[in-house]
Parts: sequence; C-alpha cells; structure tokens
Amino acid sequence: MLVKPVSGMVDFTSNVTAGFQTALTDKDPPRVRYCAFIRADRIIRRYDAHSAFGYHIVRSIVAQQLDAAKDEQYLGHVDMRHNDDNIAIVTNHRLLIVPTGYFKEKASTITYIDRYFRFSRVRGIARHDRGVSIDEQNSHNRTLLVIEDKHNVDTLLRLVPPHLVLEGGH
Repeated sequence: MLVKPVSGMVDFTSNVTAGFQTALTDKDPPRVRYCAFIRADRIIRRYDAHSAFGYHIVRSIVAQQLDAAKDEQYLGHVDMRHNDDNIAIVTNHRLLIVPTGYFKEKASTITYIDRYFRFSRVRGIARHDRGVSIDEQNSHNRTLLVIEDKHNVDTLLRLVPPHLVLEGGH
C-alpha cells in the first residue's frame, strides 16, 4: 500500500527536476522569420519579409549604436547594389547605410553602421545618374550613394522627407 504513493512522489520529483533542467539549458529555437513590421497607421498587413528584415535591423542596432530618439521609426529600405550587401535604411529621423552580409550569414546582430545622415542636418537629396547625392549642411561636399537599380532610387526618394528631395539631378 505504501509503495504506490512513494513511487508517485519519486516520479513527480524526477519529472519536475527534468523540466527545470530542460528549461535552464535549452536555448531559444532558431528564428524562422523576423517580426512583422507594422506601420505607424497600425493597420496589420500581410507579412512582408523585406520590411520585416529592415525593421529587425533598425530595432537591433539603432538603439544600441546611436543616440536615437524614442520615436525612431523604420520607414523602409533599399538594396544599394546587386552584388553588394549594403542597404540604405530610412527612418523618420535619418538615412542609414548598413552592411548586412555578416548579419544574413550568421543570423546575429549587425556589427556596425557604416554611415548615417540625420535629416535635420541634410540640405537636400537629389537623383544622380548613379544613385542619389546628399548635400549636408555645413559641408561643401556632396555624398554620392551608388544605387544601381533605378526603381530602388525612386523608392528611396519616396521614403525620405519630401522637403529634402531636390528636383533635377547632378
């Protein structure tokens, strides 16, 4: 009569111990896909892997590496060149140039931001025959961002604040 309750307690104790051990030693499962990007209008749309990837990059690095405002929001991104892993990311406050090769291969955090432009310090952004040129305030130089795909140039110019887009090209 005493054997059944005692064996039940031993089974219970060993199962609880095994559960704790599993919970403490198992790592998170590998990521299947990135979190969905939800725009400022809060309307939930069909999952878009391209936007989810860019949103994940902004969430991963902007807060860590920049003195970003709490209202920093991902707006979109474009690939800069076909055989290059750099992308141009547009947030509501800045344009970021980020190398993503290491990030895609290792599925870990991006190590650095190559360059960024605060919109509050940009005089204008213009279409160029090789991409876009950026005129920064307090600078006599223009920065050329080489973007091979004309569609990506159009997309980038739609994402940046309209008052910064200059008519004509260089």
